[in-house]
Amino acid sequence: MATTYDLHNRILLLKARISASILRVEKSDGGHVPPESVRSAARRGLELRRKWKRGGLSNAQASDQGIGSGVQRATNLANGDAISDQVIGQMTGFFSRHAKNYRPDVKEPDGGPTAGTIAWLLWGGNAGKAWAEGIKSRLEKMGPTPSAVHVPVPMGRKDIDKAEDPRKTPAPPEDRIRGSDKNPKGSAAGRAGGIELDDAAEAGLKRKVEEHNEAHGSDPAKKASLAALKAVWRRGAGAYSVSHRPGVSRSAWAMARVNAHLTLLRRGSPARPGYIQDNDLLPKEHPRHSGGKG
Repeated sequence: MATTYDLHNRILLLKARISASILRVEKSDGGHVPPESVRSAARRGLELRRKWKRGGLSNAQASDQGIGSGVQRATNLANGDAISDQVIGQMTGFFSRHAKNYRPDVKEPDGGPTAGTIAWLLWGGNAGKAWAEGIKSRLEKMGPTPSAVHVPVPMGRKDIDKAEDPRKTPAPPEDRIRGSDKNPKGSAAGRAGGIELDDAAEAGLKRKVEEHNEAHGSDPAKKASLAALKAVWRRGAGAYSVSHRPGVSRSAWAMARVNAHLTLLRRGSPARPGYIQDNDLLPKEHPRHSGGKG
């Protein structure tokens, strides 16, 4: 005879199967297939970007800034490619951050739409926003599945061959650059500022500071500063000369370190326990702040 506990578990299992079946209806090859309304908006965004030469980032620009490419996202959506759960999260995040930039009634002096409006369409427009938010809501109700749980490899594990760890891949001779033409030795040793970066990298860092502080800046322990992120970026660019994953640019490698630093700021602890190199750049109120580097 089934107990109350058994019946409760059966009900939970049935609910999970129903939720999973709803998601499978719109999934193909492990992803969510965008409806025609989303594809149409993305195609319109690509057309407007080609015509007016603005809105969204190319793959190269996005890689340098360590963020998602609007052009790539639009291409995937327009083609009807299956979209992963992770990208659905990126889409909802984009729409949440950039709603203020979507101004379809505003025209630029040349008569075309604003860059923000074009970017909005590249990510699927209003239809894409509703579609992605609906999927995310259902995923959250289902909870994590074993296949969706990411288990990071701990740093320092003795059973992992260093050659298999992309962070330990030695830089090829052509990437072993010492020093900087723009910045003097020791410029990344603290948060005094004065570090010069190229326009794309600096724009990407400014955007990250704004978005992070908009969500977490009210807490002094979590507040990001441009000077600190520039120092982290500079250190990451220098570390690239020693070791990096093949096929990744110096800018992308440096921006990945910035992202790790922002995670540490937000969570209070790093995603990788071994990441302590930039603790001196944390706010003094942060629990991991250290007076000296590391």
